[in-house]
Amino acid sequence: VKFDRGPDGLMTLYRNDPYRFIQEVCRLDPPVTSACSIVKANFVAPEVGTVVVGSYQQYVVSIANRDPEVFPDPNLFDPTRPNLSKSLSWNGQAFGADESQYPRICPGRYLSRDIIRIIVGIALGVHPSP
Repeated sequence: VKFDRGPDGLMTLYRNDPYRFIQEVCRLDPPVTSACSIVKANFVAPEVGTVVVGSYQQYVVSIANRDPEVFPDPNLFDPTRPNLSKSLSWNGQAFGADESQYPRICPGRYLSRDIIRIIVGIALGVHPSP
């Protein structure tokens, strides 16, 4: 991961929008990096060969968040990315405008994000202690 701003610049980014800062952290290092399923029909996977019914398959979604076609300079930590909502998680799009389109959501995601914001804010001295 590359940081093109010093500590003061990162603090400014955090103060300006802690939620986007947290989203960018999750884009680069998501809390859930992969998902598994059971193959329901045989298929041929490149460089693997035939995958048969009943096999387990794992999807590593975290690497998709470093696709340079989606995120220019994908290893740069940049919470100001205009397309940050295109980050992927185990459930598909991680942070989108229309969550009603998701097949399922994590019921604790907003609580988790708020807890992170408060803990980091206290550690950085930008949020009052409870």
